[in-house]
Amino acid sequence: MPTLYVVATPIGNLGDMSPRAIETLKTVSLIAAEDTRVTQKLLSVFDIHTPLTSCHEHNERHKATQIVERMLAENIDVAVTTDAGTPCISDPGSVLAHAAIEAGIPVLAVPGPTAMASALSVSGMEISEFTFYGFLPRQKNELRQKLLEMARHSKIAVIHESPHRVIDLMTVLAEILPGTFVSASCDLTKKFEQTTRGLAGDVLDALQNNPKADKGEYCIALRWDESEIPAQEQPKSELSLEAQIFDGLIRGLSLRDSMDALVAAGERKNAVKAAGLKVKGMLAEEEIETGHMIVYTSADSVLQICGNEETFGLEELYRCCEIAREICMKEEWMVGRIIARPYVGRKKGEFKRTSNRHDYAVKPY
Repeated sequence: MPTLYVVATPIGNLGDMSPRAIETLKTVSLIAAEDTRVTQKLLSVFDIHTPLTSCHEHNERHKATQIVERMLAENIDVAVTTDAGTPCISDPGSVLAHAAIEAGIPVLAVPGPTAMASALSVSGMEISEFTFYGFLPRQKNELRQKLLEMARHSKIAVIHESPHRVIDLMTVLAEILPGTFVSASCDLTKKFEQTTRGLAGDVLDALQNNPKADKGEYCIALRWDESEIPAQEQPKSELSLEAQIFDGLIRGLSLRDSMDALVAAGERKNAVKAAGLKVKGMLAEEEIETGHMIVYTSADSVLQICGNEETFGLEELYRCCEIAREICMKEEWMVGRIIARPYVGRKKGEFKRTSNRHDYAVKPY
């Protein structure tokens, strides 16, 4: 039975190449390498003469199928490697590993160096859990949003960063989350390995004052200051302000409380005030005071807005009331009473109408 070996290789120091990794690369029939030129240099050092084939991010899906088919047809073992570190983690190899698993081929790890674990081990942080994010977005706005998302969903985050973008990353981090403790490791396991630790602003200053900061790949550990993480913004409602005020009244709030809740959620105060006046014009004073909502509409207005639909939403309810009020003022006749009150256990924001001559009782459905 063929086997796929996921082989970790040194991230900078050839002394980290394990005897098992050397033996595996010598005994397999083929090595699927991220860059055959880089891997060939490594093989030459350890006198390994196994054939190579490229398997990188641009050809892995196509190549994985070919390699798996050959493994099954010729019953051969294959090793997958990347330029440095452990394959399949923010590096090529995972597509090939998945294809092998799907074909029933055993996939075995030959563990070894990994920048992520190395950076965490020298960070000085107490680590019981962490989240690995790989490389972050390049665009500033996307980077800001990603960092905030990471802070909300992880205790300690680990990322990779290019030497050409590390100062941009730290600039944004120091701006939006200055209390973040940073451990930035560069050239891990190499002769000039360096780790800079401190708050985001301190690490930024150190990098800006280091003329060689733009050389060597970075692996960075981030420990957030929970006290400065902003609450996640709630998505804006698609309902009109009037309909949202109606929703508050139906839930038992007073008109004032419904309006205050919208302002607190970020809506413009003047717009909310105008919407509140509009809703107030449709309701009796005693109903506004008690928070029990009795709205006035008619069969015609429900038919005009909702057609023959049996159920309709809060926005439609508001529009029915608005049209009925216009008809009432124009024709100088009273319209039927519609009572809307919450029903526990029913679907929020949806209403069902029941016929009563020319009037409709609207209840949460």
